[in-house]
Amino acid sequence: PVPSPSLTLLTLRAFLFPWLQHYLIMVLLTLIGLFVLASSATPRRCPEGMVLLEASFFAEGQDWSACEELSKPGGPLVLVPTTGAPLWQPKTYEPFQQGPDSDYYLGLGKETVLGSKWDMLGQKILTNCSERYGVLCEPTWANVERALPIMRYSRGNRAARGGGPQEWMCSPYAEESGVRTFVGSRSASVDATFSDHADDCTDNGFPRPQTYVMNLTAIANGEPAIQDFISYINFTTMADGLVGGVNPNVVFYFPVLRQNFSGFGGSRYWTMVASPVPDMQGGHEQSVWFRFQQVVCSGAGMAAGGVPDRSCALKGRPQYYDTYWYSSSPANITNQWIPPEAMANASGFYSNLIAVKRFWDKTLAEEGMMLLDLPDTAANNGSWLVQQAVHAIVRSMISRDDTWHGR
Repeated sequence: PVPSPSLTLLTLRAFLFPWLQHYLIMVLLTLIGLFVLASSATPRRCPEGMVLLEASFFAEGQDWSACEELSKPGGPLVLVPTTGAPLWQPKTYEPFQQGPDSDYYLGLGKETVLGSKWDMLGQKILTNCSERYGVLCEPTWANVERALPIMRYSRGNRAARGGGPQEWMCSPYAEESGVRTFVGSRSASVDATFSDHADDCTDNGFPRPQTYVMNLTAIANGEPAIQDFISYINFTTMADGLVGGVNPNVVFYFPVLRQNFSGFGGSRYWTMVASPVPDMQGGHEQSVWFRFQQVVCSGAGMAAGGVPDRSCALKGRPQYYDTYWYSSSPANITNQWIPPEAMANASGFYSNLIAVKRFWDKTLAEEGMMLLDLPDTAANNGSWLVQQAVHAIVRSMISRDDTWHGR
């Protein structure tokens, strides 16, 4: 008997449909895989005006890109994920020297203020004004900012040259520790401290910015070894700042003096970002992730006084360290005993930077931190007031043992 056309069609459909369905599913899965692969391999787009630092690093289960504004020292850092909103990490830039003594002390004079038996500056701020709120004046940012100069010198070894008998500016064994700033966490019992030159004041084994990072980088780039850092770094125009708003990440800026061995006619400077592990989970000493990078500019660069210098660009690649100097090296010296996949890298540094933000956002929310939104006026910088107040609380929290007790 000859099968009917309808029976033949049913037989073909029964045979072909599962195969065709399987084929289409495989094609769809292949296209999805190619799309995901392309997304992870293609750099996320940097915001306008930003320079791509890292095309791809891995954090929180996805690929990110790292971008930064290099046209001015305090330009923000932006981390761009494959999915989700970019994570902005603002940077501040505060030179150690911001004017002579005559610009401060509210016109009363340094010697008069220091020799007084009462708070002359406080009295003037609260009583000498044209507009009062009750019996006292409302303090303004402009007045308080000019009451006292920022810390210019942390009482460390001014003659520290990064070599020879006077190597470091600070030491935990010296009478004057020379500590300028610190980073830490609520769980560690020893913070990571830094001098004016960003030396490791706690002697934990962090990479020495001058003798290790800068010196070995210079040698690796064919420049002479740096014998005396007082003639290499302009320590009088150094600066520091915060990274990530109120979070306890710090950045140092090292302006490089023009060297007679180099024909480069512009300017250059180094930056060092120190980002503490946010939760040491009972670890005694504080672990810290570091990023060093060098910026070169055809113009004034760091000395441009806040005016953007679009000629600035990276010199070489950023360098990353996980606490200790031997976790990486400028000239691949540590490749002899540490495999490349085990070395500190961009994923480790930026993952920690993100973790610091997540930790403190969660901590401040859980503890009921008051949220303030203060306006900027002619006399007051509201956003700076908020950042200063909250950051001071964060620093107080990381400098206590068992949550409440001062060290």
